[in-house]
Amino acid sequence: MQAKARPTAAPLAKLLAGLLILVCLALGVIGLLLPIVPGLLFLALAALIAAQHSAPFDRWLRRRLARGDYGPRADVFLGLPMRKKVQMGCLLSLKMLLRGITFSIAVAAKLSRAARRLASSHNTM
Repeated sequence: MQAKARPTAAPLAKLLAGLLILVCLALGVIGLLLPIVPGLLFLALAALIAAQHSAPFDRWLRRRLARGDYGPRADVFLGLPMRKKVQMGCLLSLKMLLRGITFSIAVAAKLSRAARRLASSHNTM
C-alpha cells in the first residue's frame, strides 16, 4: 500500500476539509454516546478525509490499517467511483440508524417493564 502523491489543495479546499473533519469528529463523538447516531461511521469518514489532505496522517493510518486486513479493503473503497462511495455511505448510515432505533426501543421496553414492576411493588406495600 503506497501512499499516492496528492497535489497541494487550494486554501479554501483545505479549510472546507478541516471544517468537514471537525463536524464528522463531533458527530462521531456524539454517536458514541447516543445509539441513534452512527458514531463509528463519522469517525471513519473524518479519518478518510484527513488522510486525503495530510500525507503524514495518511502514512500513519496506513501503517495502523496494515496490521489487519483493513488496508486492502480501504484501498478498494477508495478506488470506487464517488457515486458508489455515497451509495455505500448512505446504506451504512441507514443500517446503523435502524440498529440504533431498534436498540433504543429495546431499552425503552426494558425500562418500562422495570417501572411497572417497581410501581406494582409499591402498590402491594
